[in-house]
Amino acid sequence: MSTIIKMLMEFNAVSYIMMAGFLILIGVIVLLILFFIKQNRFIKTLKTAISDNYEILTDRYPEEYIVKKSKLIVKMLRDTELEKAKDFLYKTNLAGSWVQALKQYADKQYFKGVLSFEIEDGYFLCFKHALISEKLKKLFLEWLKKDESYLKKIAYMSNGSKFNGAKALKILNDYFSLIKEMIIYNDWRYRFFSLIILMNHRDTSTERMLFELFKDPEYRIRKTLIDEFNPDNQELFQKSLFNTIINDPHPEVRKHAIKRYHSTYEDFPEIEIENLKNEEILHLIEAFRKGNRSDEAMATDLVLHENHEIRFASSHFLDRAGVLSRYSRELDLSDSRGWERKLNIFTNAAECGATDFITTLLDKNTTESLLMAGKIFEKVTIPDSIQTFLKKAVNNSNIQVYEQAVKAATRVNSNETKSLLIKELRSKIDEKNKLTILVDSVTNLADRDFIDPLIEIMDTHPDMSEQVKDALTTKEESSLAYKIIEILKDENRDIRLKIKLYFVLAKLGKDYCLSFLIEQLPIIPVKWMGELGKILKSYPPDILKEKMEYYLNKNDGHIKSNLIALIPNTGLETFIDKIREGLYDIDPLVRIASSYALIDMGDKKSIKKAIDLLRDPVEDVRTEVAYALGRTGNDEILNALRSYLFDDNEVLTVKKSILKGLSESLDTKTTDLLLDVLENSEELLDYAIDALKNHRYYRGIVRLIERLKDSGEEIRNRIIKVIERMGIEAKPFLMEILKSDLARLKDSVSEVLDKIGGTDEEIVKLSHKNPEIRREAAANLSLIQTPKAFRGLILASRDPDREVRVNVVKALEKLETDEGKDILNLLENDPDPKIRKYTHWALERLKAKELV
Repeated sequence: MSTIIKMLMEFNAVSYIMMAGFLILIGVIVLLILFFIKQNRFIKTLKTAISDNYEILTDRYPEEYIVKKSKLIVKMLRDTELEKAKDFLYKTNLAGSWVQALKQYADKQYFKGVLSFEIEDGYFLCFKHALISEKLKKLFLEWLKKDESYLKKIAYMSNGSKFNGAKALKILNDYFSLIKEMIIYNDWRYRFFSLIILMNHRDTSTERMLFELFKDPEYRIRKTLIDEFNPDNQELFQKSLFNTIINDPHPEVRKHAIKRYHSTYEDFPEIEIENLKNEEILHLIEAFRKGNRSDEAMATDLVLHENHEIRFASSHFLDRAGVLSRYSRELDLSDSRGWERKLNIFTNAAECGATDFITTLLDKNTTESLLMAGKIFEKVTIPDSIQTFLKKAVNNSNIQVYEQAVKAATRVNSNETKSLLIKELRSKIDEKNKLTILVDSVTNLADRDFIDPLIEIMDTHPDMSEQVKDALTTKEESSLAYKIIEILKDENRDIRLKIKLYFVLAKLGKDYCLSFLIEQLPIIPVKWMGELGKILKSYPPDILKEKMEYYLNKNDGHIKSNLIALIPNTGLETFIDKIREGLYDIDPLVRIASSYALIDMGDKKSIKKAIDLLRDPVEDVRTEVAYALGRTGNDEILNALRSYLFDDNEVLTVKKSILKGLSESLDTKTTDLLLDVLENSEELLDYAIDALKNHRYYRGIVRLIERLKDSGEEIRNRIIKVIERMGIEAKPFLMEILKSDLARLKDSVSEVLDKIGGTDEEIVKLSHKNPEIRREAAANLSLIQTPKAFRGLILASRDPDREVRVNVVKALEKLETDEGKDILNLLENDPDPKIRKYTHWALERLKAKELV
C-alpha cells in the first residue's frame, strides 16, 4: 500500500513539473509574440515618423524608450539622407540625449552616432573621450580623416573648456599646421583651443607666438596663458606677467597674474613709480604682499600720493596688512620729522576709511599715541573711536590730549558723546584750564542740555563770562530764553550772574522777550547802556520804538533812565527832545542817563548843558557825567574838564571819574591832558598813571616818550612807571618808534624797552630754532643798542644763519664810534667770562672781515 502511494506521489510531482514547464514555455512564446508585435508596431511608427512626421513617434513613445531604441533607429536612418536624418535626431531630441549621456560617460554607440550624423554639439565631448580611450581614439581619427574641417568645429564647440593639451598634441600631430593657424582666428574659441595644445609644443617660434597672446582681447585666453604657460624664456615671461599686473584692465586676469608672479619670482623688477600712470599704480598696489617690507614701504609712500584713488588703495592695503598698527606702536615725539610723516600717513589713511589701526593707537594709551589720535581726529570723525578717545583722555594728565579729545567729541552727533561732555563740564568745575577748553569746544553745539552746566560755570567763574556767553548764545534759543527769564526773576540769584545772562537774552533777538528786557533794565548799570543799545538795534524798529515809547511815558526812574541812556545806539532819533528834557528831570538817574545819551549822540546843542551838570548838587550825577564827558575827546569839553581837575574845591570822586573817562579816549589831546595831571597833581598821580596806561597806541606812546625825554628825573620816573604798567604790550609801538625817523627819542625808547622786558624778550628769541625769528630778534636788538641788547648780540655772533650774523656786524660796527666806546668797554669787562670771550672773538673776526 505504501509503495503504491509513493509511486502515485512521484507521478504527481513529475506531472506538476511538466505542467509548469509547459506553462512557462507558453508564457515565453506569448512574450515573444507580444515583443515582435510591439517591435513591428514601433518599426512601422518609426518608418512613418522618418518619412512623414516625427511627431507620431514622440506622441506615442516616451523619450526614454526612444533613447533605448537608439541602435535600431541608427540602423533605420542609415539609408536616409544625412541632413534629414540629423533633423530627425534633433527633433526627437535623440541627439540631445546622446550629447547629455556623453557628458557623463563614454558610450561607444552614442559616440559613433554623434560623429556619424554630425551632431556638432557633441564633437568636443567625443574629442575629450578620444583623448582617454584608445578604442574611441581610433574611431575619432578615422572620422577626422574624412574632413579636417571637423577639427575647427571641435575647436569652436569647445567654448573655452579645458582639456589635456599634451595628449591632444600627440594624437593631432597630423593637423598641427591647422592648429597653429587657428591661433590667429577672429573667434576666441579657436584661439583658446589652439592655445591649450600649443603650450605643449616646445618650439621657439611657437613660444614667440604665444607671448603675443598676453595682448589677446579675450580675458580667458590671457588668464589661461598666465596659469599654464611655461616658456623657456623666463625673463620675458616675468616681464609679461608684471606688465599684465599693472596694465591689464580685467581684475580676474590681474589676480591670476599676481598669484603666478609671486609663486614664481621673489621681487618686482626695478620700478619708477613716478613714471607710472595712476591706474597702473592702483594695479601695482593690488600685487603688494602682506609682510613684504619692500611692498609695505612703497605703499607707505603712496599713502601720501596726491591722487585720492591711490591713497585709498594703499591705505587699505597697509591697514589690512597691519602696517599702520605697527607704525602706531613706534611713535617718538622727539623725532619731529618722523612724527609729521606718520601723522600725514595716518590722516590720509583714515580719510580713506582705513581706520583699524586707530584701535591700536587708543589701546596703547600713551601720551604719544593719544596725541597722534587727536591729530587724526582733527580731520577725520570716527564716532566710536572718538568716544573711546575721550574716555581715555579724561584720565590722561596731558592737557593737549584732553583738548584734542574734547574738540573731537563735539564733532560727533551722538547722545553718548554729549552725555560725556556734560559730565565733564560738571566734574571739571574746579579745573580752570580744562573748563576753558570744554566751554570753547561746546560753543558750536546747540543742544539745550548744555545750558545748565554753562550757567553754573558762569556763576562759579565770573572771569569766564564772555567765553560762556558765546557758548550760551549758540544753544537752542527757546529753552535758553526760558531758563534765563527764570533766573532773572529769581530774587535769590547773584546780581552779577543776572547781568551777564541779561545780555545773553538780549543777544538772542527775540521780540517776544522785549517787554521783559525793558522791565529788567534797573539791574543793568547805566554805563553799559551803550552796549545794550547796539544789541537792541537789531530788533524790528517798529516794535522797539513802540515798546520804548510806552515805557518812557511811565514814571519809573530806573527804567526811564536806562532807556534814555541806550537810545543813542539804537538809531531811534525821534526821542531827542525827550532826552533833552531829561537833563532837568527831578530824578538824578534820568539826568545822568540823559547826559550819557546826548554826549554819545554828539548833540552839540546840549553838551554845554551836560557840562553844567558837573555842578549838580548830587555827587553821583557829577561823577557819572564827568566820566561820560571824559570819554569824548572834544576840545571844548577837555578845556572844561581841565578846570575841574585842577579845582581844589571839586571832590575827588568827580576828578577820578573824569580821569576814568579820559583813560578811554585814545586821542593825543587827551593824552596830553593826562600827562599834565601826571606832572602837576600829587593828589591825582596814581589815578593819572592808571589812566595813561590805557593809552597804548602809537601817537600816545610817542607823546609819552617825548615828554619823558624833555622832563626832569622825577617826571621821567613817573612816565616810566606808566609804560612799565603798560607792560610788554607797549613793545610793538616802542619798536615802531625805533624804526621811524624820530631819532631824538631813540635813547629814551631803548631805555624803556630794557625796563619793561622788551630787550630780554628779543634775547630769548635768539635761541629759537626758526632762523626767521632769530633774524628778526637780531635786527631788533641792533636797533635797541643798549648794553643789555649788545650782550645778547654778542652771543649771536656765532649763529649758523648768515643773516643773523649780518645784523650782529651792523651792531658791532656802531661800537667802533666814540658813542659806542663805553658799551664796548662794558662788554670787554663783563663779569660773565663767556661774554668777554665772545666779544674778543667777534671783534677779531670783524677786523678780519670773517664774521659773515
